[in-house]
Amino acid sequence: MEPKRINYTDIAKGIGIILVIFGHTLRGVPGLVNFIYSFHVPLFFVISGFFYSPSKNDNTKLFILKKVKTLLIPFFSFYLLSYLYWFFVEQSFRPSTSTEFYVPLIGLLYGTSYKMFIIPNGALWFLPCFFSTEILAHLIFKHIKSKFQLFILTTTLITGFVYPLFKIVPLPLGISSALTATFFYGISCLLKEKIKGFLSISKLGLFAVCLFFMTIVYFIK
Repeated sequence: MEPKRINYTDIAKGIGIILVIFGHTLRGVPGLVNFIYSFHVPLFFVISGFFYSPSKNDNTKLFILKKVKTLLIPFFSFYLLSYLYWFFVEQSFRPSTSTEFYVPLIGLLYGTSYKMFIIPNGALWFLPCFFSTEILAHLIFKHIKSKFQLFILTTTLITGFVYPLFKIVPLPLGISSALTATFFYGISCLLKEKIKGFLSISKLGLFAVCLFFMTIVYFIK
């Protein structure tokens, strides 16, 4: 039996996808683009955290292997395809992407958008970042006592914002961004029962929840 779909999360994912498209096409409207960029990616981490269940993921090793299969292997596969296209085709009509052939291959192993590392397909940054986010959140929920989880999540958020200020090379597998993303993933997991209850009694619940997270992201940025 297929799992029952949840309408409001499907709607939220649809909104997020539309905003990603708007964010990449409405470059001529800086104010609107800045607003969209302030929350549209964290929205996906919020939705993902909503579906994470610590009780259903007892085995950390199996959880990591599952995420390698569903996130890292697709990253490596699509990256290699993108690299071949970039190497044989794209460089000829987009000189700005041209660099030494081995530089993007470093990105394949490093898995972080840094300088020219993943220039063949910049959008792929999300997969290793999402992998690191899920692993970090899993370790927090499975190996940290519940009374300390919110503190640890808040610490990852602060670290994620402070780390780039030191102009240090980004951490591999998108960990630098995952530190911030883990907070949104984790806080959604912690609050999901309250969110479900709120949505069940209010037709405006989805809008209010989205507005709540949007406000948090907008002001902390």
